[in-house]
Amino acid sequence: MQRLGAWCPAASRGSNSVARQQCHAYQSCSTGLSSAAGCLLHKASRPVRSRAKSIAGRVISSKQGDVGFATPDVVRSGGSSSGRSEYEDDRELPIHRVLQERGRELSLPEAADEDEDADAETIAAATAAAAAAAAAYGRPLGPPPLGPHRYTAGVGTAGLGAAANMLPGSIAAAAAAAAAVGSVAAGDAVAAAAFLQDSLSAPSIDCGDCGAGLGIEPSSSGRVGCPVFVMLPLDTVWVVEREGRKVAILKRERALEIALHTLRKAGVEGVMVDVWWGICERAGPRVYDFSAYRRLFHKCAAAGLKVQAVMSFHAAGGNVGDTCKIPLPKWVLDIGERNPDIFYTDKQMHRNKECLSLGCDEVPLFWGRSPVDMYRDVVDAFANAFDYLFGAVITEITVGLGPAGELRYPSYPEGDGRWRFPGVGEYQCCDKYMLADLRAAARAVGHPEWGHGGPHDAGHYNSRSWETGFFVSQGGNWQSEYGHFFLSWYSGLLVRHARRVLGAAADVLNKPGRPRMLKAVRECEAGHVMYEFQPVVQLGAKLAGVHWWFKSRAHAAELTAGYYNTRDRDGYAPIIQVIAEFNGRLSFTCVEMRDCEHPPEGRCSPQGLLQQVLECAERYGVPLAGENALQRYDEHAFDRIAESAFGRTARAGRLEQLTFLRMGDLMFDNWDAFCAFLRRMRGNRSDVEQAQQAQLQQQQVYLQQQLLAQQYVGMAQAQQQQQQQLGSSSWAEAQQQQQQQAQQGLQPPMVPVGQQQQQPSSAAQQQQQQQPAVAQAGSQQQVDPGDLSGMQ
Repeated sequence: MQRLGAWCPAASRGSNSVARQQCHAYQSCSTGLSSAAGCLLHKASRPVRSRAKSIAGRVISSKQGDVGFATPDVVRSGGSSSGRSEYEDDRELPIHRVLQERGRELSLPEAADEDEDADAETIAAATAAAAAAAAAYGRPLGPPPLGPHRYTAGVGTAGLGAAANMLPGSIAAAAAAAAAVGSVAAGDAVAAAAFLQDSLSAPSIDCGDCGAGLGIEPSSSGRVGCPVFVMLPLDTVWVVEREGRKVAILKRERALEIALHTLRKAGVEGVMVDVWWGICERAGPRVYDFSAYRRLFHKCAAAGLKVQAVMSFHAAGGNVGDTCKIPLPKWVLDIGERNPDIFYTDKQMHRNKECLSLGCDEVPLFWGRSPVDMYRDVVDAFANAFDYLFGAVITEITVGLGPAGELRYPSYPEGDGRWRFPGVGEYQCCDKYMLADLRAAARAVGHPEWGHGGPHDAGHYNSRSWETGFFVSQGGNWQSEYGHFFLSWYSGLLVRHARRVLGAAADVLNKPGRPRMLKAVRECEAGHVMYEFQPVVQLGAKLAGVHWWFKSRAHAAELTAGYYNTRDRDGYAPIIQVIAEFNGRLSFTCVEMRDCEHPPEGRCSPQGLLQQVLECAERYGVPLAGENALQRYDEHAFDRIAESAFGRTARAGRLEQLTFLRMGDLMFDNWDAFCAFLRRMRGNRSDVEQAQQAQLQQQQVYLQQQLLAQQYVGMAQAQQQQQQQLGSSSWAEAQQQQQQQAQQGLQPPMVPVGQQQQQPSSAAQQQQQQQPAVAQAGSQQQVDPGDLSGMQ
């Protein structure tokens, strides 16, 4: 059996699942057909189901459907296509309706089987296009180095088979070659060529043989606007008791479905939903229930919305804006009753039960598992349940790293009344696990006396910075040797916590058999080609916008939250470096806030903080998404969000997307304002740049008019002085003489500056030069007084 180029020996041996998987893996990485021509052939016009697949690398495998849409009939292990899921015969699934609405007139089993039935016409066209692509590239075709792993050909938003060892200059040539053989329309070829160029990137990959590497740089196209996601209510999924047992449901399901369609029609890109640990694993260890979330995701797919899933390993109800209470799983809280040191603890020994302390990250206290093990298992179970939606519907998995899902300590717990803005907060390091680590760190630096707890002079939750001996700007202990030791240890634990949890989640998403897409293609000088793949879902993390006391030297509130960020030190760089290690996306709050909106005694600067994080994320190549901390619909907030997304200049905008807080009654009460904001965010960067350029041109025209007016006034004053010197009779005679010369063509008529006619002929110029010097000087200074009346 020849498959789009006849280089896969596994496919020719039969139709068993292993051979098909190898063929899929081959198509994902093929030197010939994963090039532009091969990928374009997947979008050959298909009057029958044997025609080629979708544009730019659609490869139906046992894991994923076409670009942007997935097939639910997947198998859960090993990538084999020998089995079907429980949804095989459900023809009324929302995802099935979406696929048909988008023009795929196939049932789900047919979509999966379509990959096995390329007819002779398609094969011939593919072979010709591959040869043309190889000729354009300038190298013979051959099987690629698949490496030690065999990847299933899951295609996400960027397309797994979207690029191979083709230089950007060859992509357009390959697209033209594919169109020339009649396999795709010319328009599709151009679109696919642009798509392929955008899908290539060049991270650091070395050749396994020679260690050298040459990056294939993508040709970037302008991003259209800033995608807007909307947070769903915290209690979208709720637990109720029915028939003596607790079940998870969607609250107000019909109203939710209408709201989702309304959001999509308004231009919203997708929604963010909290996947609560206390709901999905409430029944017991490793007993997961995602049934309500499954219905929710299918409704989002039917509405055409993407989903940003937040693995919320914290409790709801203790933060600003929380409208419900969702605790941690009961079996976790039961362990906490016996061992309260699993929770963060302040110096008054108050236990914060919002989330688990990072001090016990690797201690197996929970039925033989550590907290990191539990986090990994939840993400793994979620991926097993929904990997057929990865890349098509679920585009990001944000892993909760602390209170409110943010990477920080619970240093300002407003929910229970211990803290009020703008207090500096308190250090959270008095549970026995963190104290043991602190003692070990103090002994390592030769100061065991530093290992007994946090600073004694750091004040309390509601202290002001200048009221403490530790945070005071001049001579504060934060600048001492002990202060540097403690702050480095305190913030270092947070960084290591992020690396452990994000690493565990990344391992789950990179497991063999998970849907993935091509990330980079590298070619060394010796001609070897290396391929790197990444999951089709983006891994995400959140940071808190602790903006109060940012204008002080110590940045007290940031220090207690775990960010060792002062006026002389960038405390966000180590965290963003960790996120960059796992190719993650950073979400940051307070994008709607302005400095002038806060009381001066709090020394707040949300704008300065956001700018610092923007610059740091750009330096390490981490995409940054923004969130508004408060639900606001006033023009000042919308202006600030747009400025954060696009910047004052076209080059300054760096937000990859915005997540808006939050869908609910208040949003629909301000629906007109929100829709206007969405239209504003849909404008692309080139439009913004054009608007700014037009504004600059208007300013330049205004300045030119002002300068012209000054010239008129100056010339009028000079004429008045000349008239006074010559007298009224001499002025009239000079004016009459100039009019006669103008009629004879010897001198141009008097016209205002800026409206001069073309230069007279050379003969007229020679005659003009023969005129008396006085008349010549008068012609250079005189202007019709009637033209100056308005200016004066």
